[in-house]
Formats: sequence, structure tokens, C-alpha cells
Amino acid sequence: MRKTSEKAVARLCASGAIETEDREVYEYALNILLMGVLHSLTVLFIGLLLGMFLESLVLFSTFFLARKFAGGYHASKHWQCYLFTVVTVTGALLLASLLLTQSSVFFYVLLAVSALAIFLLAPVEHANKPLSAKEKKVYRLISWAICVVLAGLSIAFFQWISPSVGLAVNMGLMLCAFALVLAVVEKQLRAKKADSMVLG
Repeated sequence: MRKTSEKAVARLCASGAIETEDREVYEYALNILLMGVLHSLTVLFIGLLLGMFLESLVLFSTFFLARKFAGGYHASKHWQCYLFTVVTVTGALLLASLLLTQSSVFFYVLLAVSALAIFLLAPVEHANKPLSAKEKKVYRLISWAICVVLAGLSIAFFQWISPSVGLAVNMGLMLCAFALVLAVVEKQLRAKKADSMVLG
């Protein structure tokens, strides 16, 4: 994916469409865009294979919206990020199809746990993009608001409109919560490793 971005930007530089000194910025932006497209198409393809195309679209949209301000786990390499997306989305869709046949209690317990995790942990900042105290407060409030709205939509769809769509929203919040927990655990492990190196 990176090579594709580099070749595309190199052509733009050669044609004079962009300045050479801005090359790295364009390469990074294009790489992020291509990865986003790849992830989106993969999620929709998985949904299509499982006969859950609409649910996969709703799940991914929910996850993207909730994660925007909540933050969460970021893999160090693109292939790890892609693999993480494939595994978690497939698992979430399969879980959603399973929960459709179970008591609604499971739906509400999962939604409550996911919402609680988001309320307690968000936002989790990225190491390359630290947040100020003010930004953290704003991001936290926005994350809470998004979570409340999405949880309300999840319940409304599950109860009165489309249970499968309601579950898809629920799964999106669950993945956001899962990403937050992973990020916190990873941060703590890194801190312990750094402390052990200093002591050693």
C-alpha cells in the first residue's frame, strides 16, 4: 500500500501537480486514505459473505464514529491493523447473529458493559498525537454524547425496527470499548517495561 502511495505521489510531483517538499505529507495522506478504503471494502465483503451486508455497514460506521473521539488501540504496522479489523469485525458479526437467537438480556448486558467502558476510559490518546487537558475534556464529553446517542439508536432499532441493525450498532460500540481496553493495557505494559529497564 505504501509503495502504491509513493508511486502515485511521485507521478504527481513529476507532473508538477504538487511541490516536491510536500511529497511526504501527500504520501502519508494517500496511504491513510487507501488503507481506509481497503478496510471499508473488506468489512463490507465480510458482511456480504455472511449475508449481513447492511449490518456490516452499520457496525463499521458505528465503530468509526464512536472511535473518532474515544481513541483506542492502534497496531504498529498496517498489516496488523488490517488483520485486527478482519478478525474483530468477523467475530462481532458472528456474535450478532448468535445473539439474535438469544434472550434480549444478553443484548442489554453487552450494551451496558460497552457504554461503561467508553465512559470510564475515553479518550485514550495516541502516542504520536497527545491531547492537552482541555482537549481531553472536550473529547471525553463528545465521546459520551456519541455513546449515548448510539446506545439509544441501538435500543430503538433492536426493540421496534430491526433487531439485527440494533445489534450491529451494539457490536460497533463493543469494538470501540474493546479497542479502548486494549490501548489501556498496552500503555500499562509499556510503562512497566520502561520502569523495569530503568531499574535494571
